[in-house]
Amino acid sequence: MGCWMTAVFCVSLIFSAFLNVEAKLNLFLNQREVRRLLGLSAELYYVREGVINEYALNFVVPVPANIHDLFFTWQALGDKPLPYSMEVNVSNAEALLTPQLNVSAAGLVPTRMQTFRLQLPCSGRASAEIDVVFTINVTLSKTARDVTPLVFRRRKICLQEEARRVVSKEETAAAAAAAVAEAAEAEEAAAAAQDVDDIRRRSGSVRVTESSNSSVAVGFYIAIGCACGLIAALLTLTLALYIRNRKRRHQNYISGMGRTSFPDSNQAAAFLQRVETPDFPISGPSGGSGSGSGSGSSSKSGFSHATAFRNRTPIYAIPVLPPVRPLQLAKSSDPTGTTLPSYSIATIDRSANAHLVDVKDKIEDLLIDRCKIKLRGMALEGTFGRLLYAVHIDDQGIEHDVYVKTVTDQASGQQLSMMLQESLNFHGLSHRNISCITALCQSESTPPLLVYANDGYTNLKRFLTKYKTSSMSSPMTLTTQAIVDMALQTILAMQFLHRKKLLHKDIATRNCLVNDQLKVKLCDTALSRDLFPADYHCLGDNENRPIKWMALETIARKEHSWASDVWMFGVLLWELTTLAQQPYLEVDPFEMCSYLQDGYRLAQPLNCPDELFAVMAYCWAMSVDDRPSLTQLHAYLHDFYAHLNRYV
Repeated sequence: MGCWMTAVFCVSLIFSAFLNVEAKLNLFLNQREVRRLLGLSAELYYVREGVINEYALNFVVPVPANIHDLFFTWQALGDKPLPYSMEVNVSNAEALLTPQLNVSAAGLVPTRMQTFRLQLPCSGRASAEIDVVFTINVTLSKTARDVTPLVFRRRKICLQEEARRVVSKEETAAAAAAAVAEAAEAEEAAAAAQDVDDIRRRSGSVRVTESSNSSVAVGFYIAIGCACGLIAALLTLTLALYIRNRKRRHQNYISGMGRTSFPDSNQAAAFLQRVETPDFPISGPSGGSGSGSGSGSSSKSGFSHATAFRNRTPIYAIPVLPPVRPLQLAKSSDPTGTTLPSYSIATIDRSANAHLVDVKDKIEDLLIDRCKIKLRGMALEGTFGRLLYAVHIDDQGIEHDVYVKTVTDQASGQQLSMMLQESLNFHGLSHRNISCITALCQSESTPPLLVYANDGYTNLKRFLTKYKTSSMSSPMTLTTQAIVDMALQTILAMQFLHRKKLLHKDIATRNCLVNDQLKVKLCDTALSRDLFPADYHCLGDNENRPIKWMALETIARKEHSWASDVWMFGVLLWELTTLAQQPYLEVDPFEMCSYLQDGYRLAQPLNCPDELFAVMAYCWAMSVDDRPSLTQLHAYLHDFYAHLNRYV
């Protein structure tokens, strides 16, 4: 009896093992499809030899308006094909017609590699962003109950004018064909009239001759009119094709010019895709993440603060300072009788502008003797502004290294006033990640000297540019951990400013300082427009602004808020991962507003982890309410930083 029970038990084990043998499957996007959707030269595997990539499945891939077909490649690796079933669900049936598959909705996964297509046709009746959920149910085990759902999420962009352009193109072609036919008929009529005229001329009738001449003239004018109509139709068709392909040419920049514009950089350039991501979970970006500027790839993790992006708490903030009129420089004369500008603040009229009184009080609080400052050399020089190395001698006679900001004698009163106003924005603040003015020297004959502490810090943008172009080995490596840490320090500085109800309005690497230990300080914007002129543009309003760093509402309506500072932080994070590459390099500043409204954003840099790019995409959300607060940004990046350190 015992032998019989043992035999039955062994047979059961063998049968169970046979039932639990799992087949293997490969399902991925080939290199051509990844380049078309994401601009990267790589294959994106969702399932590799039966192992599912959860990161890739959770990432919502944006599909631009000009792409209507999605291609997937799959193959069953076992001896027998795997059973499958497919279904597609869309969130807006009005803007997107019923999706079509070129394979059956249910069947067997082929044992040979095969590429199938999912067609997403826009109706053209409305402009919308449609969430598309494509589900493939695959039986990976021989037991019919073991069905594994593979859910792919896409966000399709459909434009209303797209259908109109197609109709316009067909109508234009029809009009051109009709014009050609009309011209031919007119020529035949003119020829027939000429024949009749010849016959009647032979009869000697003067009256008929005059009538035939008139008919010939009418036919000639008809032919001329038809020819002009044909030319106009061709011009209209050419213009329609040009407008239709204009944005497509900018997208093709990435695959062509975009990668050759920066021979010394390994980062992707300019804009590539439409990134509107406030609705998909940021904890699940695509899985093929790499290191930023030289670190290893990150693995799967769950962040405890990932859901914080959906529970934003706005921070109340007001503008730093209202606009002020330029300081009027008084005039003084030297012994020779020459009139010279006076830089004394005593000329401010206290009854004229209460804000100027506040500026004067701050200046008087910072004033020190000119003899306590010794200038050493030039750090940066612009058209009218200068950043100098200097030494400050304190009351005990101890020398301290400092930076000095000043203007030349050729600077206007408005330029001087702007430098003073922007330098005093951070006066009185104390934070380890903020650099503010410490002293000010004033004299009657020379421009004021604005003194800042120099604790071994240098401009962050120049530091990143030098790191990118330097051929020498550096004592530190800019890993993804280092970049995230610098971003966290910037967020701490921004949080401090917002708690003080101050907005920075110009968050960028050019307005940050960094030392050898990669400690970052956010500084004011004094002289930034002059020292970094390529970063500022004037849109016809006589005001230089950092257009390519600014939020959409700031460009369009000059609205500043905590959310616009968050947008600019996203661009700063992109600068860090690309080593200070210029954003939107090939976009005209006058077209920035329309590009952002159409949903175009900066592309994901090469070697930038998907988790980090998801943070940037959230910062660039179209709606102010969809952008994360600084608290949520700090929580997510802090968890991501801790996660990276586990794998170092």
